[in-house]
Amino acid sequence: MLATVVLGLLAAALRPVFVVVAAWLGWAGVVAGWLVAQGALVYVALAVAPGISVDGWWDAFWASWSYAILVSTASWFVTAGDDGAVVAHLLRSTRRANPATGRTAEPGVVVIQIDGLSAPLARRAIQAGNLPTLSRWIRSGSHVLAEWHAELPATTPAS
Repeated sequence: MLATVVLGLLAAALRPVFVVVAAWLGWAGVVAGWLVAQGALVYVALAVAPGISVDGWWDAFWASWSYAILVSTASWFVTAGDDGAVVAHLLRSTRRANPATGRTAEPGVVVIQIDGLSAPLARRAIQAGNLPTLSRWIRSGSHVLAEWHAELPATTPAS
């Protein structure tokens, strides 16, 4: 239990540092940094926990991989076919501490791209209430729906 608590605290405390370093190094840094960081965190957590002995770095490295595989597998079984779990995770991970932060009176732009959704069909969906957030924004007058041609194919890879 202590190893789990230590691992959680270390991950939470060092995550901002890892994010900055990984962003600076690019995608290769993210992959390499994640592999090394996970192994190092597991090594420290296991080393400080009483009654657990760690023979070396590689044992902790493979333990972190085993843990990742087990957690991913368990998560898949629990959330398979449940879009709500993905949406809840995205909302939780992107929610701001203070949603009022960053609000301004200056106008801005919100670009929404939905593959295969034409502007006339979007208007009909908004009027029918099938896009509730967009409907609310447009009805309140805070946003305006404007058709836009990107001059690119409307495919996810191109966008």
